[in-house]
Amino acid sequence: MYSVVVKKKEKESSPALFRNFSKKMQMAGVVQKFKKEIYATRSQSKNIVKKQKIRKLIKEQEFKKLFRLGKIQNKNFRKKG
Repeated sequence: MYSVVVKKKEKESSPALFRNFSKKMQMAGVVQKFKKEIYATRSQSKNIVKKQKIRKLIKEQEFKKLFRLGKIQNKNFRKKG
């Protein structure tokens, strides 16, 4: 649980007090935490995962074929690092 305390200063308007409260909430990381919970990414469906795996296998087969034919010279050109 977070505790953000903002006290109203003398001659401070309500909107100013609210702005100070909002700034303190952002500085404490409360806003970011709740936004992450609200906009959490959901897991991919089984069909999408299956289609991605099939697409990857097809690309690998095409790459191997092009490498064997000599159209691609560097076998490790896709690897990063």
